[in-house]
Amino acid sequence: MLLILFEDPNSETLRRQEACEEILRRMRQEATRPGTTLGDAFALCRTFYAEAGFPDGWRDHQGGTTGYASREIVATPETHQEIREGHAFAWNPSLPNAKAEETFGLLPQGPEILTPV
Repeated sequence: MLLILFEDPNSETLRRQEACEEILRRMRQEATRPGTTLGDAFALCRTFYAEAGFPDGWRDHQGGTTGYASREIVATPETHQEIREGHAFAWNPSLPNAKAEETFGLLPQGPEILTPV
């Protein structure tokens, strides 16, 4: 995701943006695992926000599987959809004035980012 700023961000905005990028990386590398569910990934997402210093940051939409719709299945604590190789995912951690987003396919060798910057 490309963000355009018209002025230098303050330190809090930078901290939030870095947290979103770290949460996104962890969602791709740690939470999106074959054989687990979107609910499992969502639970890890909540942990990642807390570890980044934003324990309530998970309360907005975080993403899920993607395909013909922007989110085919939205991840929630109750989503039992199994994560499988060959599925595409779009995670989008966000905090006030900060957001990170990418789409990737989960291949046998691991995630392949489809939206490089």
